[in-house]
Amino acid sequence: MQNKKRKKVDEAKEDELIQSYDNYDITTEDMQVAHDTLEQTLEEEQTQQQVQTNENEGR
Repeated sequence: MQNKKRKKVDEAKEDELIQSYDNYDITTEDMQVAHDTLEQTLEEEQTQQQVQTNENEGR
């Protein structure tokens, strides 16, 4: 009896998890755009740090 109850709870949790993932319709394209944006942001930050370093060395 305990096993049947546990199985129903597990199935309910699994269904809930599947539904929550269905709400996140993230495509490979979305992930690529996010990756590219992050990469560009990092490059801009590195450039800004280099400019600051150069300015500090010039003083």
